[in-house]
Amino acid sequence: MRSFRKETGGYALAYVLIVILVLCAIAMTICTIALRNFQAQERAVAQTQQLYQAEGEIEKFVALAEDVSALNAALAEKAQEAGKELAALTPEQVYEFYVAYVISLADTVTHDNGDEFTVTYQSGDVQIKAVIVFRLDGRVAEGFTASHTYKSYTINRSAE
Repeated sequence: MRSFRKETGGYALAYVLIVILVLCAIAMTICTIALRNFQAQERAVAQTQQLYQAEGEIEKFVALAEDVSALNAALAEKAQEAGKELAALTPEQVYEFYVAYVISLADTVTHDNGDEFTVTYQSGDVQIKAVIVFRLDGRVAEGFTASHTYKSYTINRSAE
């Protein structure tokens, strides 16, 4: 008697190829997701560094604006140039000199009104805009001190 055998070798190869293709598709999906997560994490780290850099520039500006030792010396020099005593300078003259001093500290400073100054710093994709109120305290003869308060502090990040 003769018996007939069925050939299944071709089907087994087709099944193996289908399984390999499915596994490759799953691996590609996992790799794509991992790459996107890695890129998002890199962008977040870069934006955080840019944020800290911009905040550092704002704090540096504030520290320089509050360091009025140079202002006190400049006021004495200005009074001497005008042939006046230091105490003869009016508060308005002192304040005008201080406004000019603060504006000279950074290119991105504007004097809004009164004691308010707006400073803007851009670092990469991060922009910080701060409205800061500076107050000048003291007397001309004794020297001045400056203090500040933040009126507003806006952080903008460009989304990708």
